[in-house]
Order: sequence, then structure tokens, then C-alpha cells
Amino acid sequence: MMLRNGMINCSNNMKIKITIATISILLIISVALNIAQKSENKKLRIEIDDLTSQIDELDTKIDDLESEKNELEDRISELEDTKENLRSNIEEAQDNVDDLKNQIDDSESDKEDIEMKIQDLEDKVEEMKNNNDD
Repeated sequence: MMLRNGMINCSNNMKIKITIATISILLIISVALNIAQKSENKKLRIEIDDLTSQIDELDTKIDDLESEKNELEDRISELEDTKENLRSNIEEAQDNVDDLKNQIDDSESDKEDIEMKIQDLEDKVEEMKNNNDD
């Protein structure tokens, strides 16, 4: 019986040693996997930080571009107002040119009338001279 108990104890001891060895191996594997996971996590955190930095830079660029877009839209609006003012000024100037042309036409007509009157008067003066000389 003692022999049997000794064998059972020996068998139990062996099972315990195998169990401890198995748990030790699993623990080593677990530690190795944890180290590998921490390394991978560190790489991912660095990549996340880089991407976050790129996003911040892109957000800044977007803000700058939106600001530039707004400035350009304001400038376009100003130019459109200026264009409309110039168009109005051109129309007014054309109206003035047309008025001046009409005035010139009227003046030329008046000039012709005056020249005809002068000619008539000169003819009368000449006629009167001739009548007076006779």
C-alpha cells in the first residue's frame, strides 16, 4: 500500500510538475505576446499621432483656403460693383456724346443760318453801295 501510495504521490508530483511547467510555458508565451502587443500599440500610437498632426495641418490649410476664398468672393463682389459703375458711367458718357453731337449739329445749322444771314447782309450792303454809287 505504501508502494502504491508512493507511486500515487510520485504520479501526483509528476502531474503537478507538468502542470507547473505548462503554466510556466503559457505564462512565458503570454508575457511574450504582451511585449509584442505593447510594441504594436506603441507603433499604432505613433502612427495615430502622425495622422492627428496631419489632420491638424489639413484643418489649418482648410481654414486658410476658406479665408482666401472669402476674400476672393469679396473681391469679386467689389469688382462686379465697379463693373456696374463703369457700365453706368459709359452709358452716361455715351448719352453726353450723343447730346454733344446734337449740339454740334444744331450749332452747325445755326452757323449755316448765320452765314446765310451774313451773306444776305453783305449782298444788301453791296447792293446799297452800288445804288449809292449810281
